[in-house]
Amino acid sequence: MNIRSRLGALTFATLLPMAIFGAAGAYMLVQRERDSFERGALDRVRALMTAIDAELRASITPLEMLARSPTLDRDDLTEFRAEAERALDGRRGDWFNIVLSDPDTAHVLLNLLVPRGAPPFTTPDPASVLETAKSGRPTIGSVVTGGVLNRQLFTVRVPVLRDGKAKYVLSAVVETPVISKLVERQAFSNTWAVAVIDSGYGFVVRQPVPEKGATAPSESLRRALDSAPQGFQRGQLLDGSQIYRAFQRSSLSRWSTSIAIPSSVVERSLNGVYVLMAGFIGAAMLGLWIASWLASGISKPIAALATAAPALGRGETSALPPAGDVDEVRELAHALGESAVAIRDREERQRQAEHALRAADRAKDEFLAMLGHEL
Repeated sequence: MNIRSRLGALTFATLLPMAIFGAAGAYMLVQRERDSFERGALDRVRALMTAIDAELRASITPLEMLARSPTLDRDDLTEFRAEAERALDGRRGDWFNIVLSDPDTAHVLLNLLVPRGAPPFTTPDPASVLETAKSGRPTIGSVVTGGVLNRQLFTVRVPVLRDGKAKYVLSAVVETPVISKLVERQAFSNTWAVAVIDSGYGFVVRQPVPEKGATAPSESLRRALDSAPQGFQRGQLLDGSQIYRAFQRSSLSRWSTSIAIPSSVVERSLNGVYVLMAGFIGAAMLGLWIASWLASGISKPIAALATAAPALGRGETSALPPAGDVDEVRELAHALGESAVAIRDREERQRQAEHALRAADRAKDEFLAMLGHEL
């Protein structure tokens, strides 16, 4: 492994723990932000469901009191009609009508909007009448379009129990604007889609009103309501737009409330965390690039010195490359340069010694030749 690779590995090993720690911290921040948003949305949808349940209980209690009337023991529906009219006057603005039904057939026996002696209207929601009679408990009917004035209505029904058996089913008819006012009081953001859904998966209230007059929730909302009594999930609206949804189902009415928040609103709150993550990744990449650049500044002069080493070993000082700006590399280049000069001087002295030796040999030979001649 060369110096550049070693320096790169050193830098990577240094940044890796920081990267892991930073990624873990960013993930925790994202999760905390999501959890905070989820808790807030669930609190809002729970508060709306609580307000609706309180409104429905406010109708159940006086109905149960009216159901205890002695006139129903005597089957005196004429006298009971007068009592029901007084009760309706006391709840004017909340109740639209009071109806008394047969528990076995769901036929309407008394309807305050129908004059005495006239045939009463048939109930548009007989299933809830039969369910109330069978269970012996108050129930909340589904939203229907009915009544004398053909309005969006739902019923709050209580059984008239005598000897443990339902003798009648007493119902208060309520208009959906009563629930709409509760939703408006919550002051939700106008970018959110708020819905109140009855037990039959029909809209009681939908703000804003869906396009094309849709009266049923989307498939994603139905799946969410079927999956759990409450939760926070991703989904989509009837128009296909992506949202995050908080929902809550009531054990009292089996109605549900849902708040749909556009994905862009939720993700906007996470943008700060994502910017932090992007900044950390950018800083890590910049650190690796700087490390690579610095490693290149060290490895290239050393590689050049290694390439020039054979020539320097022959004393060729002209082969010495630029040393760069690293002190240790400059010191190495200077030492190699001095070694090259020393090698060149040594070779020069050796050549001079060899030349003197050959000259002495020639002088000796000439002397011996002259000596031999003289002798």
